[in-house]
Amino acid sequence: MRLKLLLLALALATAAHADTWNKTYPVTGSPSLYVKAGDGNIRVNTTDAQQIRVVVSTEGYRIGSDAVTIDESQSGNSVRVELRVPHWHGLDLGWSSHRIDIDITVPRHATLDLNTTDGNIVASRVTGDLRFHSGDGNLDLRDLDGSLVASTGDGNVNADGRFDRVDVRSGDGRVDVEARAGSRTAEGWHLKSGDGRINLRLPQDFAADLDASTGDGSIDIEFPLTMEGGMRHTTRVYGHMNGGGGMLDVHTGDGSIRIQPL
Repeated sequence: MRLKLLLLALALATAAHADTWNKTYPVTGSPSLYVKAGDGNIRVNTTDAQQIRVVVSTEGYRIGSDAVTIDESQSGNSVRVELRVPHWHGLDLGWSSHRIDIDITVPRHATLDLNTTDGNIVASRVTGDLRFHSGDGNLDLRDLDGSLVASTGDGNVNADGRFDRVDVRSGDGRVDVEARAGSRTAEGWHLKSGDGRINLRLPQDFAADLDASTGDGSIDIEFPLTMEGGMRHTTRVYGHMNGGGGMLDVHTGDGSIRIQPL
């Protein structure tokens, strides 16, 4: 009985505990930021100030040497932040909730490499070489500009902006991408989902060599398409959009594909 009361008291104390950590890094030009967030959620906003600011907020966790630790460093314009959660924090007695949020503010032009195991990632108004990865969470990426690499194991991906490169993948979720005016297939584009549908919206004059395929769903292409050798089937379409250009590879295992003009 005494052990049960002790465990209950420990769980309630942990559930009630919340901590905050923050640090501001002065930078110049177009900085780079690497974040490994554990199970945390990541939110990114931009600032006109020449600085990177990272705020870590926890619920049900302490921040400290024997709890959630934050390993961070700066070398010139490169900043690295890595969270580590001890395995014993994974003990769930049913009375507590656990949450980690990482709020990031960066200059408008930046190189980002942001990673979380189970959390969601939300980012907006960033320009540069942009990489986002979540093991199971959703990716909500808005008003971006530059090169986009985004992947999630089970979540959905929603992204819009002006892109030179797009590499977006989901294991089971849907993929929705809107490429605005000025987007081009400079390095080839790849959109893939294991089971979800893929919706891609492009400028009317977007030129590409399209290879679209699905294991089970339908394919709907609302662009002028010159077929390569008459290769148009119910599950695969290959041809030149607006005269052709860089590669546009779109594939889903079980979902449908729709490519339409803005």
